[in-house]
Amino acid sequence: MLGKLMRYEWKSTYKIPSAVNLVLALATLLGCLILGMPAASDKDTIFRLFTSVVFYSLSLSAFSMVTYIYVYIRFYKNLFSAEGYLMHTLPVTPLQLFHSKLLVGYFWLALHTVLELAALIALGWASGLFHQVNTRTEWKALLQSTLGASPWEFLPPFFGTMLTGCLTSLLIGYVSILLGQLMEKYKLGASVGFFIAIYLVSQVATSLSVFLPSTMTALSGSPGAYGDFTLYYYRNLLYWSIIAQLILGILLYIACLLLVRRRVNLD
Repeated sequence: MLGKLMRYEWKSTYKIPSAVNLVLALATLLGCLILGMPAASDKDTIFRLFTSVVFYSLSLSAFSMVTYIYVYIRFYKNLFSAEGYLMHTLPVTPLQLFHSKLLVGYFWLALHTVLELAALIALGWASGLFHQVNTRTEWKALLQSTLGASPWEFLPPFFGTMLTGCLTSLLIGYVSILLGQLMEKYKLGASVGFFIAIYLVSQVATSLSVFLPSTMTALSGSPGAYGDFTLYYYRNLLYWSIIAQLILGILLYIACLLLVRRRVNLD
């Protein structure tokens, strides 16, 4: 039954995320064309690069925000608005309903994150930034000197950090909505309030759990020079970030399982 719910969820949600990803691809293509045009002067190059960076940064933030908000709204409307009367009469358990939303929602968020990373790489390539490094050896040396890791050591934890971040952000939204349903009045406003509170607390907690161990590990492993400290610091930062986000994700997931079992009082 979970598979049928996921297929229904997929058919009901693919239009908006697909449209957002298409606009992202078009914006990336436009940015690459702008950066790839021959420059008339150094001043023109700087202005064009600055404009493209500002436009693209705002676009990425907007695309990401739209995707997250859409997934949150879909979860709320489908389970706790008028649509919920129909969904809760289906011969399925609340856990099956929740997991169908979770899996499909996470797919769209993870896909959008991967596309954003690919878009940034394409933009960097079009700007000529990557052309300054010509060989694989130079690439390896650049990453090693900057982040203290080879490409194969850096990329897996970097992608892991992004993907675990998507999961925790999704679960924060779901937990906030579920907590909001416990209120007798102003459930939607309460959900927004819970989201802000949980997000701020989680950011402080994960930041402390990431930066303190990374700093201590760097201090214990570094010979003492600033450059060596930086290398040790960034080498461990991503791994600690993955661990912290996984722990937070597990706690949020357990909270969702407990809350979703409660009796739903639809307005």
